[in-house]
Amino acid sequence: MTTGNDGNGPWSLGCQLRPWLQTWGAEGLAARLTDVIEIVAAIGYDGFETVVTALPLDDPAGFREATVRAGGLRLAAAHAGGPWWQPEGNAIARETGERARGLPALGCDRLVVSMTQSVEPLTDYQTGLMIANLRTIAAACRTEGVSVAFHNHAAELARDAELIATIVGRLDPAEMGLGTDLGWVVRGGADPLEFVSRFGDRLAYLHVRDLTVGPDSRFTEIGQGAEDIPALLRALEGAGYRGWLVAESEFGDGWRGATDPEQPIRRQFVGLRTALLKSGVDTAERQGAAILQG
Repeated sequence: MTTGNDGNGPWSLGCQLRPWLQTWGAEGLAARLTDVIEIVAAIGYDGFETVVTALPLDDPAGFREATVRAGGLRLAAAHAGGPWWQPEGNAIARETGERARGLPALGCDRLVVSMTQSVEPLTDYQTGLMIANLRTIAAACRTEGVSVAFHNHAAELARDAELIATIVGRLDPAEMGLGTDLGWVVRGGADPLEFVSRFGDRLAYLHVRDLTVGPDSRFTEIGQGAEDIPALLRALEGAGYRGWLVAESEFGDGWRGATDPEQPIRRQFVGLRTALLKSGVDTAERQGAAILQG
């Protein structure tokens, strides 16, 4: 379990920089990262997440100075995807672990890992490779005090979340937590409240999304869809989750929100703050005040 920001109630609020990543690519985002984090901080977020390849691992001092100028904005997590179920995943796992060693110098203590493709079901051999490669990453991170969390997409919810249950069952909590994306839990056909009840003690980091209704259901900004986010927040509090709530906007055919990179980030923050207020969960005074000043 993570420890939330005391100044923000049980949780800290973050955003994924994916809209800028999808618009500019990793190199473009890296080149403009200072400008982006100033925007994110001005909106009101406590921190952000992005891919490890967009981070200035070779200039930690410059990055820390930029975050100080941005009001102390934090790097909530770095993200790395890989074909962990394939033999070539071993080299990528070692490389990922080496990169993660540089995160503490950026003020970051968390790596989020995901599968680069929705491959289901895995054979026993592929499952063994996946577990071994995730363990390789975890071992490298543990020496630097970096925790690792597994991020799901829809495919990992197949067969009653069998793959997630396998990760939880075969990897110790100290090796791997769950960096659950609750929006993908819904897209995968599972009930997010039941998921929280089942895996609550392994939740280490969370992505929050909203979805539209109907057969053409798509992701959208929090508060613009049909998900009962306040009820979900109450369930998270009841499960004892303390940590990050990270809003993610993902452009493409599955997205029904604003398409300018900055706009969905702003809308997500307003939606998340509103959901926090409606949830009745004890959040920071500044959250409620910001809503009322609207």
